[in-house]
Amino acid sequence: MQLSVTYLFDAHLLLVFVGPNCPASHSSLLLILEWYTRYMFQMIEKLQTENIKAYEPKKEVVRELHNHTHELMKRLAWSSACSSWFKNKKTHGPVTAIYPGSRLHFFEMLKNVRYEDYEITYRTENRFQFMGNGYTECEISPDGDPVWYFDDPFTKV
Repeated sequence: MQLSVTYLFDAHLLLVFVGPNCPASHSSLLLILEWYTRYMFQMIEKLQTENIKAYEPKKEVVRELHNHTHELMKRLAWSSACSSWFKNKKTHGPVTAIYPGSRLHFFEMLKNVRYEDYEITYRTENRFQFMGNGYTECEISPDGDPVWYFDDPFTKV
């Protein structure tokens, strides 16, 4: 009994992690989880370095994505009139169990976070507090390299 409870708990956590319209039927879920994790790590890095307290998806963005996703779903067999777990065991209704595009399309969508789609709450009233005192670590460290930009690969011709 304990094993089944643990399994159900883990499955619930997995669903919370991936959310609705995850490309769960698009091959191995492990690769999908890796891309979700990369996306979240981008957000966590920004949160840690820019004095951010919280992200919240904008309400209009959630609504627009829902509408766009379900418009795309209409062209797929998953939307046909049949009882399916893709539609929460309903004959008619929105398909919430899969992504309406290819796996590669999904990966492209998760390459970069669209921060403009989020309400960002900062820890203080000064969103630029993360800039510190105007000096970099390499300038105040005895081992720092204050001319690191001479070796910057983006400035090479």
